[in-house]
Amino acid sequence: MSATILESPPSARHAGTRRDPALIAGGAFSLTFALFQASAVFWPTRWIAALGGPVELSRTKPVLYAALCLVIALVVAACGVYALSGAGVLRRLSGVRTVVTATTAVYLVRGLLLVPQLPVLARHPEAWRFGAFSVIALAVGVVHLVGTIRLYRGGRTALGATGGR
Repeated sequence: MSATILESPPSARHAGTRRDPALIAGGAFSLTFALFQASAVFWPTRWIAALGGPVELSRTKPVLYAALCLVIALVVAACGVYALSGAGVLRRLSGVRTVVTATTAVYLVRGLLLVPQLPVLARHPEAWRFGAFSVIALAVGVVHLVGTIRLYRGGRTALGATGGR
């Protein structure tokens, strides 16, 4: 990315405006996860299996597997960019509230899958990774939710007025 993309827009640099740390954290997580997801194209099958990925697809249709990994990575990266836009790190993007809200909902719903997973995890502790993924998604969803609420309460200028709280 070029430095001009990462610079704050003039409106986000004026006195009294702060960046939202919750959406910065959420955006950073999404971008990191996007890189992790894209790297799955190069993983050995034992890694794919250990993380509950589609081993058979990676063996029998590696091009489709790679395309699937990259499409997921692009979608998650776009969510990360929108979170950073809502946080005031990047310029304001069209539809930022809608995309950040949808991202928040996806992370929260994925995280709340932990509730029905608990009885299964109690009987099958070897499936711990699914519980761990749910806990991570729930935590990221809560962080996004904090930032999303701030975004709806007035966006970047409201953060400056409340001291970033």
